[in-house]
Amino acid sequence: MARSTPDLTAPSKDARSFDRWFFALPRKQQDKLRAIVKGALKDILPMRDKAQAARARARELLTQDKVDRAEIEKFRSEQAALADSFSKRVAQALGDAAEVLTPEQRRKLADRIVAVFDDPEQSALHTEEYPYYPKQWFSPYIDRRRTVGFALYRLLGIGKG
Repeated sequence: MARSTPDLTAPSKDARSFDRWFFALPRKQQDKLRAIVKGALKDILPMRDKAQAARARARELLTQDKVDRAEIEKFRSEQAALADSFSKRVAQALGDAAEVLTPEQRRKLADRIVAVFDDPEQSALHTEEYPYYPKQWFSPYIDRRRTVGFALYRLLGIGKG
């Protein structure tokens, strides 16, 4: 499936909005945030490359004449560790950035991020690489989702309506 790529040569409405917010910050905060982002990207981009390369490895493992369950488990474990490392590094960068900003600045940033999702034009530019969930569920999948959902609501004591 072809991935839709927004035109990055012209700043989008949300990018211009972010630029106004960012460049309104004091220079010292801008410098600290730049350093945090650069450090995170230095660590994260190789992880992304490994994850992308893993797709080929997964296909290789699953299309061999003989299924090697030990190799599949090793691969799964490696991918789980990679995802955990990525998650930890992103959380670290977010925490570091949050400490640089005041509570009011964090609220303004959050408001600008939410505004992107509320704007259909901007939201259309940010699409998933792969449609993980179908647009319309059908049986038996919708039936299973409903069964599990209703069971969870009952377990939590949440009634209808």
